[in-house]
Amino acid sequence: MGDRANARSLRAGLLEERYEVVEAIHTRPCELARELCDLLLQSVFHAQIAHDAGRFNFDDVAREISAKLVRRHPHVFGDMQLRRFARGAPEMG
Repeated sequence: MGDRANARSLRAGLLEERYEVVEAIHTRPCELARELCDLLLQSVFHAQIAHDAGRFNFDDVAREISAKLVRRHPHVFGDMQLRRFARGAPEMG
């Protein structure tokens, strides 16, 4: 104890959770929500480490997710949404 976690030290946990999500999809669908929670928690850990290092935070990750959805699915979001995200407007809601 006493060692600070870093992205490299959390790598094994991230990989393990990824495999557990895949396993749940195939063999334990009733546990998928729990496994996705564990995988998301790994993302939160990594974002916090990056935040502590002054690189980015979880809000930045959420913005990246929103922007990616708009880029990949313009037929759903349209040009207006793309312009809003480009300006940094608040997410849909």
